[in-house]
Amino acid sequence: MVDIFPYYLEKMVLTMGCTLHHQVKQQIREEINHER
Repeated sequence: MVDIFPYYLEKMVLTMGCTLHHQVKQQIREEINHER
């Protein structure tokens, strides 16, 4: 049996990190547009 759990966990963390980063970038952009 191949130990796929660490790979799956790493992939999940990377995906979550990318989504979080995208959301933060969008939020910052909206705040900047709102201040103008």
